[in-house]
Amino acid sequence: MSVDGGRARNGISVAGFTRARFVQLIRNGSRVPVAAQAKYLARYCEGLGAKTIVVEQRYVDRHYLDYPNLSKIPCLSG
Repeated sequence: MSVDGGRARNGISVAGFTRARFVQLIRNGSRVPVAAQAKYLARYCEGLGAKTIVVEQRYVDRHYLDYPNLSKIPCLSG
């Protein structure tokens, strides 16, 4: 991640899609078992013929920011 004028810029990476790679990216280095929903999504994408995975490193759902008190949580700062 790089910083531009005090604001952290988002890192975006692209990889070829496979079900195993999708699950690996969801796991993100953790040994915690991947949720059934993630495995379902991997199968679903595979069934659609997905070719590419795009990973946004600092993704925050827009709806999450609709709650003013939650958007001030320290872990979201640069």
